[in-house]
Amino acid sequence: MNTDMHYEMFVPTRTLFGAGTLNKLGEQKLPGKKALLMISNGKSTRASGTLARTEEQLRKAGVESVLFDKVEANPLKTTVMAGGAAAREHGCDFIVALGGGSVMDAAKGVAVVAANDGDLWDYVAFGTGKGKPIANRPLPIVAVTTTVPAKFTAFQGFDALFHSTEAYISRRANLMSDMYALTAIEHIAKHLPRAVRDGNDIEARTHVSWGNTLSGSVMCVGSCTSEHSLEHALSAFHQELPHGAGLIMISQAYYAHFIRLGVRSERFVKMAKAMGVEDASVPEDFLRALEKLRNDCGVGDLKMSDYGITPDEFPKMARNAKDSMGFLFPADPAPLSDEDCVAIYRASYK
Repeated sequence: MNTDMHYEMFVPTRTLFGAGTLNKLGEQKLPGKKALLMISNGKSTRASGTLARTEEQLRKAGVESVLFDKVEANPLKTTVMAGGAAAREHGCDFIVALGGGSVMDAAKGVAVVAANDGDLWDYVAFGTGKGKPIANRPLPIVAVTTTVPAKFTAFQGFDALFHSTEAYISRRANLMSDMYALTAIEHIAKHLPRAVRDGNDIEARTHVSWGNTLSGSVMCVGSCTSEHSLEHALSAFHQELPHGAGLIMISQAYYAHFIRLGVRSERFVKMAKAMGVEDASVPEDFLRALEKLRNDCGVGDLKMSDYGITPDEFPKMARNAKDSMGFLFPADPAPLSDEDCVAIYRASYK
């Protein structure tokens, strides 16, 4: 299966990258005068001082802010609706999302419902969503990415890694997505263990952030595969399961399935080399590199059972993955049946 020689790219987002960039937020031309400042319902942004720094930078820019600190690890629709109501109540004209992927994802939904009537589910285009067109332009979003605790550094680092490993074996891979994906895989695999071990290792964290940035872009020019669909079904039924942790749990069995089928073999070898296995020659070298990275980051022993997941749930999770995020399955390097999905869950269970 050759790389597609065609791609489309339109990513009209201004990105400021590098250590200390938050200190320049107050110098930027921001898209409004009153921000809904969204953070998680945890403690890290307060404890690290990042929240206070962001509020100070907004004041320097002449922007008022209203704090919304209710975002869960897997944001609920009710939380998004509450965020939209808060933005309208306080007259916020843009959103500042401060935190990890959960806050970023919730902010997108809040931006829609703050500017449009009805329920969030009216505008969801897949699953049980009604697919209603978004009539009014959503509120602008300024995203400030930050991940502090070691455990979540690992979870989100692997999430970024899998965006790129999925995109690289995807049927929708192309010249641009290949470049993004391999570079992201190299930087994350090399530096994530250091970033997890020492949160003050700015060099390591910068390289992981670079890989994370590229892995965000790869979705715009390529596509993830059903690994993400399968995980979202896990955390849909078990909300306390962080998305990155769920991906780590199923990753070994997921990629082993396609390796057994003999698809994309040369690409698994190239990913293994990008992960530091210079003499990689067989697809299984990728699985060994992935296992080593998991162990080096202290997440090799994650268990579904620790989050209350039981094997009898796997059939309904497989159906949910296809019902709610079926659009990713056509990107898989080979078709996955419902039975295949259940088998991947079962092989991942402990």
